[in-house]
Amino acid sequence: MAVEFAGHTDVHDRPVREHKIENDVTEYNGNLVFCEDEKGEGFMILQEAPPSTERREIETYDFRLTAQGDLLSTGWGINHDELVPGELIVSYRNAVGIYHSAEEKNELLKNYCRTRFNYGKERYGVVCNAWGCGKFGELLNPQFLADEVRGAAECGADSYQVDDRWQNGCLGDLCYMNKDVVLRDYWSINPEKVEGGSFDSLVALAKEQGIKLALWIAPSLTRRYEDYREFAELVLDFHRRYGFELFKIDGAFFSNYRAEQNFEKLLQTVSLESGRKIFCNLDVTAGMRGGYFKLLEYGNLFLENRYACHLWGTGYHPLRTLRNAWNLAKYVRLQYLQLEVPYCNDVNDEFYRTRNEVNPNVYPWDFWFAVSFFGNPLLWFAPSTVKPEHRAVSAKMIALHKEYREEIFSGIISPVGDEPGAETLSGFVSRKNGRDEFMTLFRGHACENAAFEAEGEWELLAGNAEFAQGVVSIPEKAGYAILKRK
Repeated sequence: MAVEFAGHTDVHDRPVREHKIENDVTEYNGNLVFCEDEKGEGFMILQEAPPSTERREIETYDFRLTAQGDLLSTGWGINHDELVPGELIVSYRNAVGIYHSAEEKNELLKNYCRTRFNYGKERYGVVCNAWGCGKFGELLNPQFLADEVRGAAECGADSYQVDDRWQNGCLGDLCYMNKDVVLRDYWSINPEKVEGGSFDSLVALAKEQGIKLALWIAPSLTRRYEDYREFAELVLDFHRRYGFELFKIDGAFFSNYRAEQNFEKLLQTVSLESGRKIFCNLDVTAGMRGGYFKLLEYGNLFLENRYACHLWGTGYHPLRTLRNAWNLAKYVRLQYLQLEVPYCNDVNDEFYRTRNEVNPNVYPWDFWFAVSFFGNPLLWFAPSTVKPEHRAVSAKMIALHKEYREEIFSGIISPVGDEPGAETLSGFVSRKNGRDEFMTLFRGHACENAAFEAEGEWELLAGNAEFAQGVVSIPEKAGYAILKRK
């Protein structure tokens, strides 16, 4: 089986496609291929590369099966005209793993990634980013930011991330026009947006509120990151002056080999020269980017750009996020993903009504949080606009996540049940030392089957569940349960 992954998650609603290897098919796309015998013993090949649809290779496939039965991994990431005599050229990395059972197969890739991209428990966190409210740019001013930091703390966030528009430059100049940009001028702080043209007072307020401040920023796409050293110095300056450690990196577009290498040099430089204190949210929502198995030593993945508030786009729905996370969790560690939680009062009812789609508010807001529980919750709303009773919901769910986050993340997280949908019962388990220790279950709003077989005795942490011998039931439709093994 070949497994193909898709980025562009702000518009693409199927991040995983599985291709069965057929006798009459010789070419396959994907980052991953599994080959096994009738006993369930086999091997895997992982290409640490961008998703197939975002690669530059001349080949139209990533794996090829020859007439002699040889399996070829063809993803170099290098076109022939990029080869330069005397210059070191590095291809995409391939990893091969061998397994002897279905359980070992499930754990092999995730254990490899845990070792390969081990950045420690201190890198997990709950980020609040107000871009998800849909009007961050028009709301942005010094008083709004101060209210936002206080609101983010009340909602339970670890960090509040200041997104695009804090700077004097315009994003179009940086990413979409063939224009030479003076970085220091472009990334100077706009005093109309940020008090005094400095983050000093906001950083102090964040510290007083018990959270950290994080920053959105975007490298120079139009120059293929040839100015990566200058840009790295700018990021390091924000780190040294204001203590920023978390940066959301946007605007990645690996148009050629050199652009991709320069982008990685940028991440490597700021990581090493900050003593590995700088960590990045790597946006995979558009462009040509690293995907799910590349550059993860430098940061986690900002998975989706879904909005509940607009009349356009794919639109947020808790079942969509749940389904995407469920399919990714077969192969990708949810510990690496930020999973969005918009604000229930931001839902634009007209969007869902005109499309004849189920309104997200059919599911209670705490259900939305539960979807993100086994990943890193991204509070995708402006917390200063959230009602006090809703802030209490956020604070309660995030406090619970933080209480058990380290234990959950130390296990192997896998999907269980059926693929999420209106009529299904689905969820995740975190398994450690051969035993399921934590579990989340989600019942669709039209699901008639409320029962899930589960070994052992379980404690209910949030939601609602009923227990019988070896069975956990979710009594309400559009209901959920977060469970811990007794």
